[in-house]
Parts: sequence; structure tokens; C-alpha cells
Amino acid sequence: MADVFSVSLHAISGGNTFPRKTANRTGNFSGDDEWGESGTQSLLSLLTVIGTSLSIVGVVLAFITYTLFSDLRTVSGTSLLNLLTALFLSHLLSVISVEKVDDHGLCLTLAFLLHYLWLSVHCWLTVMARDMFHTFRDNVNLQLSPLTESRKSILKCIIFAWGLPGALTCLTALLHTKDQSDKQPFVVPTCWLVDNVSLIYTFVLPAAVLIVADLAYFVHSAVVIRYTASMQMNRRTAQKMRSRRYLQLFLYLKLVLFQIVTWMCCLLAQLADLFSLWFAFSVLASLQGFFVAMAYSCNSNVFRLYSKSLKESRTKKKVRSPLRQKRSTHFGPVDAL
Repeated sequence: MADVFSVSLHAISGGNTFPRKTANRTGNFSGDDEWGESGTQSLLSLLTVIGTSLSIVGVVLAFITYTLFSDLRTVSGTSLLNLLTALFLSHLLSVISVEKVDDHGLCLTLAFLLHYLWLSVHCWLTVMARDMFHTFRDNVNLQLSPLTESRKSILKCIIFAWGLPGALTCLTALLHTKDQSDKQPFVVPTCWLVDNVSLIYTFVLPAAVLIVADLAYFVHSAVVIRYTASMQMNRRTAQKMRSRRYLQLFLYLKLVLFQIVTWMCCLLAQLADLFSLWFAFSVLASLQGFFVAMAYSCNSNVFRLYSKSLKESRTKKKVRSPLRQKRSTHFGPVDAL
């Protein structure tokens, strides 16, 4: 199984198919060169299947976690739930798209859906970066209080993160309908758009702009953290504030760097035409959902909420058990009669 991004972005400079390589219906490449080695194909297929499966399972568990606890359903938590939704659907459709899709219309529909969902992932990361910056800027205390934004503000984020990819996907469909000369604007084995104009102007450039915006929010957030920490009169309080906020900041930075490393592997592989870089890119792309889920689920805040919930449930059981014993002792003689 070949990752859809490996197929699509490698085709930017080489047309609609891989140069000097052919692909079978499952997306595996065949030939006499190093790209067609059966052992490498099997290993790449196995790793991408494992990575995509881990991503789907991790995203589902993280979604359940952020749905269970009301403390996590803040503005940033709502943005994360939307990000997890986009990642889940994109990974699920990526698995479906590499199967045998003989219907041309269905394959084209999957291509447009994947185009839309992966753009939505980038948009929701930018929304989360914006929320992080405003949270740090508007809180000068040690304990962060979530932003109490209105429904209109949240609605604007939803319109941006789901609407902008929709507009770009509609533009892609418009370019596709106008370009009648291109008989196959997508890769059949993976159902992913490979038209040069569509990819560059409606995917690559918007994703690059969003990543630049993420880095800009990160730099501004770092400056705000340093400024708010310097305002604290107590040095110990300032150190605690700086350490806690930098911890959250670097958590988000890991996600952005993971995206950058993934796409840099793709671009370097595009320029150098090295299979090893395409191999790394395919594996990293399949693990995006798993990495996001682990970053936001396996942390001290979530563990604290789970432990608190377990303690509360145990306390309720201890309170209920004496009551049940009293009721049983009170009604025992009556039951005996």
C-alpha cells in the first residue's frame, strides 16, 4: 500500500504518474529498479498499514477522552475534537482509497474528500495556535483560565477551518472540470489528485501559508510568556509560570515540527528522487493521527482527570455500601418472615 501523499506530491514535477515506475492496483510499485523490490514493497505496505491503524485507534481513544471530561471541552478542546475528526476521516479514507476502486466517479469523489480533509487538518492546527496565543496573552496569572469566547467566535473558527478547505476543494473541482485535456487528473491506485495546478495552488501553497502562520503564533506566544512571567513579583511564581506555559507551548511545537518534517521529507524526496525519503514520508504521514492523539492524551492533565474520576467513583461506592448494609440489616427480619 502506497501512501496517497507519496503518489500525489511526487507527481508535481513529473506529470500524472511516477516517472520510470508503474503501480499496480494496490498501490505497490513494480519494476527492475530499487523502487520495485518486493521486500521493500512489503515492508512499506506493512509499516503504512500499522501506522494508519495506530492513528485511527489513537484518534478514537483521544476523541472519547475529550468527550468524557467537561474540563477538557474548552475552546481549545473543541478545536482539538474537530482536528481529531478530520484526522480520523482522512486516515479512514486513505485506507479505503488504496483498495480497488473501479468506479471513476467514486475514485474522484475520494480524491476530493482527501484533498478537503487534509487541508482541514492544517486549518485546525492554525486555529489551535491562535487560541493558544490568545490564552497566554489574556491570562497574567499562574493558573490559566480558558477563554470565555462567545459562540460567534467559535463559529468563526468552525467556518474558517471547515469552510476554507471547502472553498479550495470547490476551486479544485472547477479547475478539474475546465481541464478536459487531462484524462487522468488523479492517481487511480490511490484516488488522489495529481494535477499540477490543483496541487500547487489549492493544497501546497495554502498548507505552506498555514504552517507559516503557526510558526508566527508560536513566536508571539513565546514573547508573551516571557513578558507575563517578568510581570510576576515572586520569582518562584514566575519560574512556575514560565515552565508550565513553555511546556504547553512546546507540546504544540512538536505537532507543527512533525508536520514540517513530514512535508520536508516529501519535498526533499521530490528534488533528490530518493526512495529512502519517500519511505520516511509515507511512514510519517500514516502516523500523524497517532502522534497528535498521544501528545494530547498522554499528559499529566488527562492522567489527573482520570485519577480524579476513579477516586470519585470509589468514594461513591464506599458511601453506597454502608447504606446498603443498613438497609439489609433493617429489612432482614422482615425478609426472613
